[in-house]
Amino acid sequence: MSRGRAGAVFASYVVVFTALMAPWLPQIAQGVPTGAFAPDEFLIVWVLAWVAHALRWCPSRLFSAPMNYPSPLQLTASEHFLSSQLLFAPVLWATGNAVLATNVCVIASYPVAALAMQRLVVALGCDGAAAWVAGLVFALGPLRVPARPHALQYLNLYLPLTALVLLRLRDGPTVVRAALFALVLGAGFLSSYYAAVLVALVAGLWGIAEALRREPRRGRFVGLSLVALAASASLLAAVSRPYAAQAASRERSAMYFRAQVDQLSRATFSKNLDDITSSAVLAQSFPGFGPGPWSTLFFPPLPLALACVGTIGLASRCSRMRRAALLGVAFTLSGWTLMLGPGMTVAGHRVPLPFAVVQASPLAFFRASERFAVLAGFGTALLAGVGLGIVARRLPQGLARVAPSALAAIAVVLTSGRSLGRNSLLHVRAAVEDAAVYDRLGDLVRRMGDGPLLEVPTSAWCEACIGATRHWLPSISNYTGYVPDQGPTVDQALRLLPDGEMVADLVDMTHLRWLLVRPPSDWGGAAPRLRFLTALESQHLAAPALTLDGGWALLRILRAPRHPQWFTAIAAGTRPGFTVLGTPLRPLTVGASLGRLSIDSAAATAQAGAPLQVRLGVTNEGDAPWPAVAPLGPPIPYVVRLRAHWRARGAAPGSDVPAVTFPLRRDLPPAETLHQQIAPPAPATPGSYDLEVSLEQLDVGRLDGVETARTAIEVR
Repeated sequence: MSRGRAGAVFASYVVVFTALMAPWLPQIAQGVPTGAFAPDEFLIVWVLAWVAHALRWCPSRLFSAPMNYPSPLQLTASEHFLSSQLLFAPVLWATGNAVLATNVCVIASYPVAALAMQRLVVALGCDGAAAWVAGLVFALGPLRVPARPHALQYLNLYLPLTALVLLRLRDGPTVVRAALFALVLGAGFLSSYYAAVLVALVAGLWGIAEALRREPRRGRFVGLSLVALAASASLLAAVSRPYAAQAASRERSAMYFRAQVDQLSRATFSKNLDDITSSAVLAQSFPGFGPGPWSTLFFPPLPLALACVGTIGLASRCSRMRRAALLGVAFTLSGWTLMLGPGMTVAGHRVPLPFAVVQASPLAFFRASERFAVLAGFGTALLAGVGLGIVARRLPQGLARVAPSALAAIAVVLTSGRSLGRNSLLHVRAAVEDAAVYDRLGDLVRRMGDGPLLEVPTSAWCEACIGATRHWLPSISNYTGYVPDQGPTVDQALRLLPDGEMVADLVDMTHLRWLLVRPPSDWGGAAPRLRFLTALESQHLAAPALTLDGGWALLRILRAPRHPQWFTAIAAGTRPGFTVLGTPLRPLTVGASLGRLSIDSAAATAQAGAPLQVRLGVTNEGDAPWPAVAPLGPPIPYVVRLRAHWRARGAAPGSDVPAVTFPLRRDLPPAETLHQQIAPPAPATPGSYDLEVSLEQLDVGRLDGVETARTAIEVR
């Protein structure tokens, strides 16, 4: 295809996708499309903006993203989207608007993906009109409708590009074409780790198919392909070294995440855990496809019907068409099989599936098996092009030959295409109205001294996330794909602000220095905001530093860090045998296990089966710190925790309610007292009970130097 012809095809796709996205386009500078995975959408905007900022101003700190401060290498808790910077970075540098730059990347991916698929199908010998429909089907494929930033995590455009350059390299195995293959492969590998797996699968299957062609210069093709693959894989390995350094941390976080999801599923879903993503979550994420079996959320009936037509290519006399149909079937079946997850229950028996192998391999980061639907979408689009191409060949020249493709294109637009721009847009003031506040904030804070910033109320996390792309002050908490070890402890402290102990803990763990207080409208009125500020002032925790336009205020934290070892431990990363805050994990000696435990407040009555709020005071009177904040993952020996036990008065032994344990919210150094709220569930049977709370060390037993605290409770 000539360059002019390719340009015309691309222009036609631009026109179609512009029309389909018309409802969204007026708001691309200020609205982030969201769904059931809204936090992911904002995280992607943030990461793209940080990478662009780091590449321009501080490349050596690329992986030291200023989130969950001071945890190291926090970009490795997410993707890096490096190759997406080819478009994102220039738009961001020109406009300063990360939301706009992200949306431009998402929108541009549709005509580019369609063109790449169209050119591949034409190169296989199909009719131009049939290839155009294949491109349309592919661009509107699985996980692509409606359009959202999440699509950048598994950009599908690299799949047909990889196949196309491999096909060209086999036709003419030259050094230039091998370099182009390496370039496309490298860009796909650096798009995201999900994309890297998908691109590698396409390169492997398509490369084997091309190598089996009995044509001249096969050896040269294989040699050049392997050299290009080695070069791209080496580039990926070099970029991935920081990810390898954080592998243990990510594994602990993944185990914590699975435990949280398992707990949620038991409370919310009656089906197996593996079925969660096939029910309500996906129905919310892809409303454009409407209700029905989970498979139709990814593959509407029309593309599947076109793919079925394409299977007639398996009997084609044209070797290229036959090979294309065979590859289409292979990609479709591979994607469908892998997207089903690690296993399924059949007649009461658990049957393992191929994705279980992925989970047990170094590719275990590929947590969302449903994203293999993108690979299946590549196969179905390829089959659609082959099928329409064969049908067109059997029709007479002229309008009759184009009619099936034209009707198919119209049908695709009216089904999948009509939902493309119907996004649930969340308007982000930080990208437009409040942009000047964030710009000024960054300049002013740096003049007064850098330090971590917390924006309150924390419920406005989405706004704070986008606002951070303008000031780039360190954030002590942020949503990421992998929770840092101190994440739950920091989040618990944030929920209890403005409690003075919580502020002290945050300062000790993160060196928190600034509080950005949002306007009253974000607090539900002026009264809650005033109460928050009054509490901070009365405890002498913060002082006004700046008053910004629009009701914003910047406060300076007055408390100085008193446990510098906590910050140092978090910044260095968790070490085996130590808590997250640097306390050794070992049995406490007799002299170290001395202390006091008191029930400061608890209601005299409780409702049967309901949690009872109890406030405790815990004092370490020993000669060594008590370890408490364990790394995420399975329970770790020697952590000190609280044990709550309901004992029925006058009941026979053995009739007590099983004890419930609660982690101590932070490590406790000698001669210090902390206060903590717990909520043990009340017994299901009404009656008179004693609630007993004691301290114990996991795998060691009760701390004998601390007396049990008791209070009488009437359960009704």
